[in-house]
Amino acid sequence: MGDFNSGAQLKEALDKQRERIFQETQRKKVEIQQKNKVVIGKEKFVAQSDFLESELKTKTYGLVALRDFQRIKDEVLKNESKKGVDKKRKKLKEKVKISFDNEDEEAGVEETADNTAFKKLKKNPTVDTSFLPDKEREEQEKKLKELELVKWLEEQEIIKAETISIPYTYWNGTGKNREMKCLKGDTIGKFLENCKNKFPEIKGINPENLMFIKSDIIIPHSYTFYEFYLKKTRGKNGPLFDFEDVKNQKIKDLSVAKED
Repeated sequence: MGDFNSGAQLKEALDKQRERIFQETQRKKVEIQQKNKVVIGKEKFVAQSDFLESELKTKTYGLVALRDFQRIKDEVLKNESKKGVDKKRKKLKEKVKISFDNEDEEAGVEETADNTAFKKLKKNPTVDTSFLPDKEREEQEKKLKELELVKWLEEQEIIKAETISIPYTYWNGTGKNREMKCLKGDTIGKFLENCKNKFPEIKGINPENLMFIKSDIIIPHSYTFYEFYLKKTRGKNGPLFDFEDVKNQKIKDLSVAKED
């Protein structure tokens, strides 16, 4: 009876030992499987067990010591890890290169677009654009007109300062013709002021009470001889004042002075 109990206890102890060995083996197997997994995405894994088994078969033949087997296994894993790093670096370089290539292509497209736009903006030299608004040209034209106006005004002042001889008759029944020298810029009122001083009977009369009549036209006192010269005013028998004779007389007098 005692031997039977001892045998049962031994059998139970052996069963427990086998169970522990089995559990330990399963635990190590799971650990090895976990170590041999490689991440290829956020939630995707691939095992290296098939690759590792194949490599170990080609590098080990027959009976191999445990330490040699472990060394070969470590070398295979190390080489595979290095290959993985090299692949990652290669992919990173290719990605960077592709990125730069895309930037160059975009820059080329932008440059081409800019060149095309620049060509479109170029003016055709054969087309008349004078009718288009041009601020710079308008400023130049404005300055030119101002200069021309100043020059013209200066010329007119010279003309107004020219001396002319106006024939006249004081109507007192005698009908005697006279001449009075004055400037083209003088008014009719000033001319009458100078004329009345030559006749004692009208010397004390206000010039406003005198009239200047030419070709049946009563000329207001405010008018100047320059205005008739500028407008070339005509009466019923021709020009109201013949300023050309005065000009010709000046040329004739100048010629005589040169001969002398």
